[in-house]
Amino acid sequence: MRILNFVIIFLIMNMQSNAQKATGTYSLRGVMEMAAGFNLQEDSSFEFFMSYGALDRTGKGKWTQQGNMVTFNSELSAKSHFSLVKSSKSSDSSIQIIISDPNPILNSAVYAVLVNGNSSSEPINHQKGIIRFPMQAADSVKLLFEFAPEKVAVFPLRLSEHNVYEFRFEPWVFDVEFRNQQFVLTEEGLDGSLPFLKPGNYHFKRNKH
Repeated sequence: MRILNFVIIFLIMNMQSNAQKATGTYSLRGVMEMAAGFNLQEDSSFEFFMSYGALDRTGKGKWTQQGNMVTFNSELSAKSHFSLVKSSKSSDSSIQIIISDPNPILNSAVYAVLVNGNSSSEPINHQKGIIRFPMQAADSVKLLFEFAPEKVAVFPLRLSEHNVYEFRFEPWVFDVEFRNQQFVLTEEGLDGSLPFLKPGNYHFKRNKH
C-alpha cells in the first residue's frame, strides 16, 4: 500500500512539473472588429486590454494555475460604478433618472429599471440621459451601462417624496472585472468566456516571442 501511495504521489508531482506554464501574452482571435489580450506575469499578476471601435477597456488582478486551468480574479472594489449626485422633488408628474456626464453618448448608454419589492418597471422615455418613469412607488433603481454590461448598480430610493435622481459615472466604470473567470490552457493559448461578452468560448492565442 505504501508503494502504491508513493507511485500515485510521484505521478501527480510529475504531471504538475510537466504542466505548461501560463505565463506570457495572449491575443483574442475570431471576434470581428475587437482587439483584446492578456499579459500574464511571473509574479501571478495579469493585465487585460480590450479595444472595440472607440471603446477601450482595461483590467488587472491576479491569476492562478492548477493543471491546465487558469483562473483570473480582479482587484475588486466594494465601491459602486455610479454615484448619486443629488435627489430632489419637482412638479413634474414623472420619476426622472438623470445621468450627468459631459459625453452625451455615454449618458444615452445607461438603462434604468425601477424596483418595488418583487416587481419592476421599465421607463416610458429615454432621451439625452434623462430616463422617465410613470409616477409610482419604488424602493430602488437598477442602472446598467451598455458599454460595461457586466456591471449592474442598485441604489435604494430612501426619500419617497423625491422624484428626480441625478447620477454620475465613477472613473473606474470602464475597468473590466474578472471574478473567478476560468480559462483552459492549451498548446495554442487560452480558451474561456469573457464577462462583458455574450456567453461563449473565446480563444486567445499565445504570442510567440
